[in-house]
Amino acid sequence: MQGVERFNLEGKRILVTGAGRGIGRALVKALYNLKADVYALSLTKENLDSLRVECPGIHTVCVDLRDWEKTKEALSQITESMDGLVNNAGILIPAPIGLFAITPEDCDTHFDLNVKAVINVSQQIAQKMIKSGRGGSIVNLSSAASKVHTPIAVSYAICKGALDVLTKNMACELGANKIRVNSVNPFFVDETHSLEKLVTALPIEMMEKITENVCQRCPMGRSAIEVRDVLNAILFLLSDSSRYINGQNLMVDGGFTIA
Repeated sequence: MQGVERFNLEGKRILVTGAGRGIGRALVKALYNLKADVYALSLTKENLDSLRVECPGIHTVCVDLRDWEKTKEALSQITESMDGLVNNAGILIPAPIGLFAITPEDCDTHFDLNVKAVINVSQQIAQKMIKSGRGGSIVNLSSAASKVHTPIAVSYAICKGALDVLTKNMACELGANKIRVNSVNPFFVDETHSLEKLVTALPIEMMEKITENVCQRCPMGRSAIEVRDVLNAILFLLSDSSRYINGQNLMVDGGFTIA
């Protein structure tokens, strides 16, 4: 893929969740091109089937990560220890602005996939990493929303904040086993239309104002970043080039969260 650095990941076994589309699908393709041994997990079989056509030889796992026991069962079928895990699967539900618009359903949906599923998958994969004695790298896909006021996605921002804390706790606990844990926290991503999904739920005049403010606030003058910017950060953290980086929330946001 154009713009992706040639990090040395050849032969490394790496599991990617949420691999059917978006960042996850692009990551699987990048890892495949880097000759990694890729395990792609998705809820949607059709997406995995088409991905296998594009990347012959990858391993696929079809399971709903919101189901704790079925996820454990599916991952137990993988006998090999992973060298890397990317907890990419997640969900963002556009919602009306503010604290008082949050519903119990929003909270449950966001936390089930964005936090609980990460805990479950990480438990299963990290246990195998520890048993192998080889260590590994776990990368959690968080968001710049965890660091700033995000009134149009409050429950999403809250769960990504929880994911950042989980990342640091995992890093402390697993570091002794040579397992590094970091997060990548992207700004809005062009190809996933994340900003569009949020603002289109708003009145047109508010939508235009928010888009303009986001662009003006970012020091690099962009309202979104490219997928390749996220991929390069993930690949770096998976590779030995980052072998002493642990417990970090890597912001990929053009400076938005410090402005």
